Amino acid sequence: MKVWLTEKPDAGRALARVLGGGREQGGYIETPRGVVTWGIGHLLESVPPDDLRKEWKTWAASTLPLLPPAPLPLRVSSRRGGQFRVVDKLLGKATSVVIATDADREGEAIARELLERCRYRGPLARLKLVALEESAIKGALAEMEAAEARQQGSSARSTEAWYAESQARTYQDWVLGYGGTRACSIALRPGRGGAWRAGPVKTPTLALIERREREIESFRPRDYYVVEATFDRAGPGQPVTLRHAPEDKIFDRARAELIAEAARSAQGPVAVVDKQVKVEPPRLFNSGSLTAKAGQVLGWAPSKTRDVLQQLYDRGYVTYPRTDSTHLPSSYAALAPKILRQLSELEGFEALKALERPLLRRGSRYDDRKVSPHHAIAPSAKRPERQAMGADAWALYRIIAKNYAANHMEAGVNRFVQASLPVTYRIDGSPERATAVFATEGSVPVKAGWRALYRGDAEQEAERGKNQSGEAPGGEAQEQLPDLAEGERLAGRDAEISTKRTQPPERFKLAALPNVMARLVDLVEDPVLKKALATDDPDRPKGLGTPATRIAIADELLEAVQIALCDAAGRTVSPSKAGPARRRGRSAGEGEAQYGGKGQAPDQGRGLPPATNGGQAYVRPTAIGRALVRSLEAAWPTLVDPVSRAISEAGLVEIGAAGARAREQRDRFCERARDEATVMSRAILAAPRALVPEAELAAAAPRPARGRGAPAAGGSGARGSRSSTPGASRGGTGGGGSRPPSQKQIALLESLARERGLKLPDGWRADGRLASEAISQALGDRGGPGQTGGARAGGKPTGGGRPAAGSEPRHGRRRG
Repeated sequence: MKVWLTEKPDAGRALARVLGGGREQGGYIETPRGVVTWGIGHLLESVPPDDLRKEWKTWAASTLPLLPPAPLPLRVSSRRGGQFRVVDKLLGKATSVVIATDADREGEAIARELLERCRYRGPLARLKLVALEESAIKGALAEMEAAEARQQGSSARSTEAWYAESQARTYQDWVLGYGGTRACSIALRPGRGGAWRAGPVKTPTLALIERREREIESFRPRDYYVVEATFDRAGPGQPVTLRHAPEDKIFDRARAELIAEAARSAQGPVAVVDKQVKVEPPRLFNSGSLTAKAGQVLGWAPSKTRDVLQQLYDRGYVTYPRTDSTHLPSSYAALAPKILRQLSELEGFEALKALERPLLRRGSRYDDRKVSPHHAIAPSAKRPERQAMGADAWALYRIIAKNYAANHMEAGVNRFVQASLPVTYRIDGSPERATAVFATEGSVPVKAGWRALYRGDAEQEAERGKNQSGEAPGGEAQEQLPDLAEGERLAGRDAEISTKRTQPPERFKLAALPNVMARLVDLVEDPVLKKALATDDPDRPKGLGTPATRIAIADELLEAVQIALCDAAGRTVSPSKAGPARRRGRSAGEGEAQYGGKGQAPDQGRGLPPATNGGQAYVRPTAIGRALVRSLEAAWPTLVDPVSRAISEAGLVEIGAAGARAREQRDRFCERARDEATVMSRAILAAPRALVPEAELAAAAPRPARGRGAPAAGGSGARGSRSSTPGASRGGTGGGGSRPPSQKQIALLESLARERGLKLPDGWRADGRLASEAISQALGDRGGPGQTGGARAGGKPTGGGRPAAGSEPRHGRRRG
């Protein structure tokens, strides 16, 4: 029996239709060409520390570092056990298996870990799907059959290295994520609030945001000067105004006065540049640039874009959504006439009717060297059905489709005219003379080209000028051209000096954050670091995370209250009608908030317009986030160094390209991760406690959440949470004094008072919170009574207790 294993039910059903169809029977479909079954993302999950070793249930310095075996032990997800049993039974009967999960490292891991768990050892083949549309699936089947014929049934060997890469990523995320979170929570966190979460991707991303905030705070605005001069024309015509605004700003008022004085008496012929300039369409979308565009045009937060894009992919309307490529394979060119013909029938795409033949930009848009493992996001060959899609899906599809169509249309052409006049002036106190160029320029469209597609469109304004998605200018703004002829003589009449002020760097927008993580090279000025981040493909430099993980990072930082949403001025905002919505069924589990659903946002404040859903908001660090970054800069700077983390990520990519040597490289990488986790834990545990003003810490404290394991408001643990402090599991520290201590707590405190001469706080017999704090202080826990701020600087901990149940996020799974 042949078993076809897909990643999700929608993919399985789409594949089954192409294989001849059949009736769905509780987790699988029998077709004429075999049985199709599926995962629901990962059916297996990495085992968290609490369940891996008994001693790791306690959050204490003595248990660090956390070093599990590599690769990580896996277990069946409790939420997906039923589907695992279906797959296990089918694989037990299989005579051959086709891996049809997503053709990347996580898709490979989803399949391979199931095959290992179910002890399947038979023949394997690999089906590489780029879209869940009928013709795309048929094309992938033909390619697989051809590869099987060429390689004598070993097409799955070409992707086995992806599994090794995924295992290495998972291991690093686990040891640095769990270990870093516990070390920071035990040693750095002031008071007894929720866990201070850390990880090899989220923490350097937090550092980017925190350091940008420092740049803004340390920025000191300076006045600079622009000189505008009016010149009379030797012939007929109105006087003209030219500006001197050099790229190197004029900060010296006296110099500006000298230039203005010289301009008033200047004479000479004007030089005119009159040329036509091609305006190419914006690049095809990858995950980051599409997220930024949806935030800019639709006001969507990254998580909403991710979810709507996944819906479009699952229903076969677009190609694979998690990609960092902006190119298409040459094989996709054959579909262009059909896709563009279908788009031309849609409202808003009328400009395509005049397109006689698609323009294929080979090299700049179609390049087989730049599409591994996935190509740019594009419409599939499935006929778009606006009514069937729904409003949100149509809005995003329209952006993708217009971008794709524009890249198959002719370039626009602008007429650009610049008129300039050099003015010499004497440098103050010196016989030397310098030249200041006064100029004016304008640009008007001569040929619309691809821009005709955006005429009268709400997105047209977004296409003007460069934006955070990195797109090139391409608008049709009408500007007046300078009415001057080459060699025409001008004579100065008057000059004025206007004062401008330099502006601080801008905070990162929430929707642009995935693109920022992918393109660290754009933030770095040091040429050595730029070179370290460069790759053979300038469009895909080394960055933080992967296309599959970057979008979730902002949600995790918001959930951990390490960043907050704000406006451009840094004032806290909350998306209207949007807030953190926990995604059920993700193996990443607790600690992932997403904006675009119902609920309240953390750090709630001023509202944004209802249409934004947070996508147009900026991000800033909270007091907790700032304290964590600054503490780690002193204790273990590698964890907050985006460049070094990006280089480490590149080492993981090398594993995926290592072929037969991938497992060996995986094992070496995991060993280095173990060494780093060991040194990291020791360094953090030896660091002083973070200093956070009590008022700021209280203001930024995580709000209580409903559901399993939510922290008690203002405290360190929920009822029933495990703790290294005897008796603390009942009394807790979050009861606000509403419950008395347990009998065990009373007995323990009375014994400690007798044996150690401990002075107990007034009212402790009626207040479980006071009793718990007294026990913690007596047994060496760092958080004594009332110590919730950063003022206390005591000794090192012997044990940190355990933060609230559910406050430690799951690590080791990137997508599910």
